[in-house]
Amino acid sequence: MSKRIHVVINPAAGKPEPILHILNSVFRQADVQWDVSITHEFGDATRQAREAADSGADIVAAYGGDGTVMEVANGLVGTKVALGVVPGGTGNVLSIELDIPQASDEAAQVLVSPDAQIREVDIGQSGEWAFLLRAYVGFDAQRIQLTTREMRDRYGKMAYLIAA
Repeated sequence: MSKRIHVVINPAAGKPEPILHILNSVFRQADVQWDVSITHEFGDATRQAREAADSGADIVAAYGGDGTVMEVANGLVGTKVALGVVPGGTGNVLSIELDIPQASDEAAQVLVSPDAQIREVDIGQSGEWAFLLRAYVGFDAQRIQLTTREMRDRYGKMAYLIAA
């Protein structure tokens, strides 16, 4: 059975790299069907992930940071479709904690590897929003909120310390 992979790409994510070229190289060699969607604003990744799941994707992967991964995960809640992660953000905390390779080509290779394992992870929920990492309140929530895209682009992970 051939895998069908859909990748939700956040073009505002932290890594400036030719992700389409990387995905094409890895997926073509593995002979899998794949397609992508591009986010433009908050909520797009959730909607696109749900549409991909409803259209028969076996894996819906997020290329972006932890926020993109959370949005894609929200689109997959209640489905049996696997969530894939290709780290492309600033912090990529979830992928680090799950020991997913940080290089995009290596992470994409995991998605097509016959030896890859699907792991079940706990998911939390606050209101209508599901989350995988942690729910921030107080100082931490304000620090994350004050860390702008421009700060992350300029200072990388240090942007979170600067915002604090």
